[in-house]
Amino acid sequence: MGWAEPAAPGAELADLAADREALRVVEEALATLPAEQRAVLLLRDVEGFAYEEIAIITSTEIGTVKSRIHRGRVAVRNILVSRGWKGSSG
Repeated sequence: MGWAEPAAPGAELADLAADREALRVVEEALATLPAEQRAVLLLRDVEGFAYEEIAIITSTEIGTVKSRIHRGRVAVRNILVSRGWKGSSG
């Protein structure tokens, strides 16, 4: 067998480095959150649990779960913006 072009082009090195940097900044931002906010945010946005499931897992009222997720997202976004991160639209 001879050499052949990949079926789909791989990610460019600069893109991989940018993604890695973005991940590092997000991880640092998450680390600054209170444990309760970080836990529900990870359960929702990383693990994909429903609000009702998170309420059961954390033994917390659903309204509290929703407010912690909201506050956590706002805090992470503010940290990212303060560091000059513009996301995929910038």
